[in-house]
Amino acid sequence: MKERNGQSYLPAGLILFILLGGLWGCHKFTPPQHAASQPFEARLQTEKQGDISVSIAIPTWEETQDIFGTDLYVKKMQPVWVQVENRSKHQLAILQTSIDPEYYSPNEAAYKTKEGYSSGAQWDREVFFQKKSLPLSLPPHSKASGYVITHRDEGAKYVTLDILTETNLKRFQFLVELPIQPGEYSKIDLNQLYQSDQITELNLEELRAKIESLPCCATGKQKGKYGDPVNLVIIGNDEETLSAFVRSGWIQTMDSNSPATSPYESTLSKRPFQYNLRTPLWYLDRVQDLGFHKPRQSDDGRTQFWLWLTPWRYENQRVWIGTLTRDIGLRYAVKSPNLHITHKIDSDVDETRDYLLEDLISIGAVDSLAWVRGVGYASPSEPKKDFSGDHWYTDGLRLVLFISDQPKDLQEINILDWEIPPKRGPVSRNIKQ
Repeated sequence: MKERNGQSYLPAGLILFILLGGLWGCHKFTPPQHAASQPFEARLQTEKQGDISVSIAIPTWEETQDIFGTDLYVKKMQPVWVQVENRSKHQLAILQTSIDPEYYSPNEAAYKTKEGYSSGAQWDREVFFQKKSLPLSLPPHSKASGYVITHRDEGAKYVTLDILTETNLKRFQFLVELPIQPGEYSKIDLNQLYQSDQITELNLEELRAKIESLPCCATGKQKGKYGDPVNLVIIGNDEETLSAFVRSGWIQTMDSNSPATSPYESTLSKRPFQYNLRTPLWYLDRVQDLGFHKPRQSDDGRTQFWLWLTPWRYENQRVWIGTLTRDIGLRYAVKSPNLHITHKIDSDVDETRDYLLEDLISIGAVDSLAWVRGVGYASPSEPKKDFSGDHWYTDGLRLVLFISDQPKDLQEINILDWEIPPKRGPVSRNIKQ
């Protein structure tokens, strides 16, 4: 309070603050109105174990807006709808941490999306979010459903739900493809890539010969310039292969036509950088069919691979060929006419290849493995160069991974007697091809 000519008055700034505060505090909460049935019910996945049945679905951006009246995805949150039916005579305990160890509580999700509600309205929002949440226990012969607010994923999400019964722990597992925003992910119909007469079933030796005969490297859009080494082969059924990558923290890449393809554009679009891609590559006369990233703590570091589906099959399983590199920082693409910023790759591409091997072994996803020739030897002192100017060196071998449909311990993995990588070290790479 100030005085002027003997009169007390409030400063203009304080008056404006009070007025704006009053207007801000008048924002009331009205629960969103929506139909009893939800569009995502058409995408339900259900698994039954004895007397327990679990169904899950993940709402899209638009569905989430309709359900909660706010955009959880912008806040990097993602609701998972879960329904549990208990036909047993025992009480069940539902463990939400199995879905996401760092899930958002109902009040936390309500607070992070409060958007200027008055204290009373915010209380109503918290009650609303609590009513939407999944119960933590379920009585005998009953059914319950609700949402668990998880961290946002894109492309695909691996959902595990643990339920504690009177005698044991039951684990329900789901792999969910996430149709987040149309056009952002390649929706390639893999079954249409090759005609039936082009698909060939191979035995092991035929498979090895085919892999070794492929060109060494992917290219850029100008196909005369080599890009990254094609140093990875994945063999497995679609569901087991995708499940292995998602369980291990790999994230499906965005479509190359998406506008958010740089750290700066991802910031403007409020999209986490780990979902953005590097420059697309060409191989087998087309751009990649599928890709995955494993993000790291910084925006300029991640490991990624591109995959191309071949027309070959081994024991009726798909055979993918790919290129695997690690981004370790940002640099200017000096050979580009517009001098844009690009990622720098780790020049030791074999280290990155070994990383993927260890990563998938650690989750029990590898049934068999082997190494084959095909890339071509390049020493650290005489490295090869990709079309953007990055150097890389290698022992010249491709890693071949056969994905298991059942968890495998390290001692159970079959190592094929094809090629043996040299000992690790900058001066011990001595395979010549």
